[in-house]
Formats: sequence, structure tokens, C-alpha cells
Amino acid sequence: MLFVEDSPADLELGCTELVRDGFDVQVDATDRKEEFTALITSRDYDIVITDYGLPGWTGLDVLRILHENGRQTPVILLTGSLGDQTAVQCLKGGACDYVLKDNFARLPHAVRLALRDATIERQRRLAELTLEQYAAQLERSNFDLQEFLSIASHDMQEPLRKIRWFIGQLQTQLDGDTDAAVQHTMSRIDAGATRMAAIIDALLAYSKIAVGAQPLTSVNLSEVMLEVLSEFSEQVQAVNAQVEVGPLPVIRANHVQIDRLFQDLISNALTYRSPDRRLHIQVSSRSREDGHVELSISDNGIGFDEQYADRIFRPFQRLHPREDTVGVGIGLAICRKIAVQHGGTIHATSRPGEGSTFTVTLPSGGVESAPVASAECSFAGS
Repeated sequence: MLFVEDSPADLELGCTELVRDGFDVQVDATDRKEEFTALITSRDYDIVITDYGLPGWTGLDVLRILHENGRQTPVILLTGSLGDQTAVQCLKGGACDYVLKDNFARLPHAVRLALRDATIERQRRLAELTLEQYAAQLERSNFDLQEFLSIASHDMQEPLRKIRWFIGQLQTQLDGDTDAAVQHTMSRIDAGATRMAAIIDALLAYSKIAVGAQPLTSVNLSEVMLEVLSEFSEQVQAVNAQVEVGPLPVIRANHVQIDRLFQDLISNALTYRSPDRRLHIQVSSRSREDGHVELSISDNGIGFDEQYADRIFRPFQRLHPREDTVGVGIGLAICRKIAVQHGGTIHATSRPGEGSTFTVTLPSGGVESAPVASAECSFAGS
């Protein structure tokens, strides 16, 4: 430790109290500013104990010099008397504590607390540094993984395109010269290659959401839903579906991912509609007291058994035969990934034959009172 003290008697008394309390005291001592600066720049001290009133300088100068030299060494002030205003000034300047010289017996306790707090602070800074290093490493790994996935997707798609092209050439060359079994086999090969290409694209889309940290902005959910329904206008008209959208708020989110979330949920409702009645999709929202927004997308489709409510959010999981539906079964997995990355959740409730409700909970992100973005609107097929 380093004592900054101009009184040999006070220096000896302080060391005596520390030794009596069990400290292994190894002391450097000075009362001159230049020597103090040289000592703290050339050596590391566990603690500095300084008199407040020094010849030509004060304990505040000690704190300032330590700060200017980037030292985080804990400092305890010794003083005969210290007014409240000066004491507050010293504590704000970085002093851990101060000990009055008429109560030297308190010095060991003050030193012990200062050393404990300094150890905790070092551990905290080390943890922050380690976390920053891990974050930087993770960012590099994510970038490398994303680059690898993009290259792998391109390289895997190329042979599939060639397979489909050659099958098309064979079908053209052999048209009318082959039996139904051969034509059926070639069709199956073409369908398999097409499906594999769709799976690769879906995996790439899922991986981009899984590894990519996306920027958040103010997102008008009503505008996003209108954009999505415009993209699905032909499908809505083709099945004569009715879509009702209630007031939706503005939240802080990633626009691209929210657009994908709405796309997959609307597509899911259109895909699993009931053949026995007109499809009705209802979109609504409510603000919760915990600062989250709850979005609900309900339909009167074929529904599912709720015992599988978690399974449907896993990649490539289906509750219905593949030949009865389109897609590769990754849309709801992407929805869950988007919700989780936004700090939210998604779950589903359903009754077989009656329909399903998907509930997405997302943080409003500090958007003041999550204002309603637009009035209700309705879309319907002809």
C-alpha cells in the first residue's frame, strides 16, 4: 500500500492499527506530489491512504492525479476534521471512505471494505471485457456462418437447377414416345428437385433470422399488415376469404422481420382453411400494462389438436399430410425465431375443425403509449 502522509507519527499509528488487525503491511510513503506521481505510475498499489491536508496540496489532488494516470486504485482519506461539503466533494472525486485521525481504530475496517469493493469492481470490469470479446467473436462467427450459408445455398441450388433442366429436356425429347410410368417417374424427379430447392431457400431464410442481429426502428404494424394483405390479394380473392384487421399499434421492431412474421401467419391461415366454410381471418391487438403489445391472428380453418401446439413451431414439423398442403413446414419456426429475437413470444390455441388463434407478444420498445396506427379495415374475396 501507499501512504501519502507528512506526519511520521500518524504514519506509524496507521500501520500499527493495520498490523494489529492482521494485515501484512508493506508500505511505501511520501508527502511530495512529484514523488507520489512517480510512484503510482511505476508501481501498482492495492490501496492509497492519504492525509487530506498535505504541504502545498490536498487529498483531492491525490484523487485527480490517480484519475489522470488511469489508475483505479482505491483511496482512503485521513483527516483531523472534514466538513460535510468537503467530504461529499472527496467521495464524488473517487475516494472510497475517510477516517478521522481521532478514530484510527476504524482504519482497518475501512481498508478491508475498500479492498473488497475494489476486487468486485475488477471482477466486473473483467467480466465486461470478456463479454465484449465474446460478443465480437460471435459477431465474426455469425458473419462467417452467414457467408457460408449463402455460398452453400448457391452451390446446392446449382445441381438442382441442372437436374430440372435435364428432366425438362428429356420430357421434350421423349414426348409421346414414352409410357405413362416413365413420364410419372420424370415428374416425380422434377417435383423432388423443386421441393429440395424450396427447402434450401427456407433453410437460408431461417438461418438469416437465426444469426443476424437486425436494426430496430419505429414500425407501423397497420402499414405492414396492409402491405402483406396486398401481396396476398390474389389468394384472398381466389378462396373468397374475408380478412378483418383491427387497429394496430406502432412499436419498435425490425420492419423486414415483422413483414415476414405477418406473411407466414396469413399464409398459414390461407393454407389450412376449411373446405366446408368461407375462410374468415381476424387480426387484432391490445396493449398490456407490462409494456408489451399482444397481437392475435385468428381463423376459422381446420385447426389442430392443442397437444401439438409446441410442435408446430419446430422446423419441418407438420400435422397434416404433405400432399394436402404447400410449403416445406418452416414458416411457423421462422415466426417463433422472429418473436424471440424481438424479446417476445408466440403461442397457438386451437380446436380441430373450428380454427386457430396465433398470439404474438412483442415489446412496444418504448414507443410512447404504443399509439394506434390506423382505423379498422376489411378485405374480402369477390
